[in-house]
Amino acid sequence: MADSANAGKLDEIASGGLDASETLVRVRELLAADASKFGTSVYHSLLEVAWRIAGDREAWQNASSWLGVFGHASSILRERGLPELSWQISALGDLVERSARFAERQPLDEVLARRHVPQVMRLLAGNAGRMDRAALIRASGLGQSNLSRMLGILDGHGLLRRAQKGRETEISLTVAGKEVAANLTPTTAAPARSGLDPI
Repeated sequence: MADSANAGKLDEIASGGLDASETLVRVRELLAADASKFGTSVYHSLLEVAWRIAGDREAWQNASSWLGVFGHASSILRERGLPELSWQISALGDLVERSARFAERQPLDEVLARRHVPQVMRLLAGNAGRMDRAALIRASGLGQSNLSRMLGILDGHGLLRRAQKGRETEISLTVAGKEVAANLTPTTAAPARSGLDPI
């Protein structure tokens, strides 16, 4: 009975039906019950939360509340002697914070004018809106670091999502990303820039 109740709490966290304060209550309950048993599952549930927040501009308005959830979970796991999980959850908080900052600093029209961004958006759109990371690297000719930087910016604007599928990362356009890709013209690109701005 207890295990099914805890599984229900994990599902509630991952599903996105809870606000930040409700999520924090569930996280505390699970980690208080058995941090070593539920720590990894809490991480995976919070990973779903982080991806959802990163792709939802409205959620960024409450980013500080969510950062508190990640911070508390990280602290509890560190106190319970689980430093690796603590670090992983702290990294999720960093992802949420950076996503919000990207959106504030870089207007979408400027992002779409960057070199290679329209190409990557079209590649994804031409492959039913999704590709694995390795295939995207091969098709675009971009290096790992340039592609990671670009995907982080596009993710921050809610245009795509990244999901782990076994050993590979799948990149998929969101509904908003598909709309943007459909409206890109063949000339939607900035002139070549210096090596300081490769994407």
